[in-house]
Amino acid sequence: MSKISNIKLDFGQFIIKNGKKKKLKISNISEKSINDIPDYYIANPLSQTELAEGWKLLLPKNKNIIHHFTINLLQLPSHLWKKIIKYNEYDFIIKDRIYEYSIIESEYNDTILNLYYELFINKKKDYKLINELYDILIDSKLKGWLLEYTKNIIIN
Repeated sequence: MSKISNIKLDFGQFIIKNGKKKKLKISNISEKSINDIPDYYIANPLSQTELAEGWKLLLPKNKNIIHHFTINLLQLPSHLWKKIIKYNEYDFIIKDRIYEYSIIESEYNDTILNLYYELFINKKKDYKLINELYDILIDSKLKGWLLEYTKNIIIN
């Protein structure tokens, strides 16, 4: 295991072990085992586009290693938004098994929360408001899966 701990990973990557001895057929996992150590692979985090399409990364149950990310609210994975809505705060750390997300305080957080509310909670969608909120956030130069998702709603 000492060979594994010496491997340098890019931002967001983590090591997984294929315990079933079957060929892995997942796009965000490297095809070759690392450093000729059988059954260990490097996994890449999901892109903002993949998150916008609804993909979710299944996380290992091992909580010994924590990966910490500082992100804007637009980049928070969809399954963690219930914690934001529940507490009605957005300047804290959100934990999800092996990941911790620090939300950057921003003047646009209220706009982002309003956009999320219009898209996912409000049963009567106000598409004019959605468009206005989207334009404000695009002008802010922020990036994240929520904007890509909104763009797809506006186009269709």
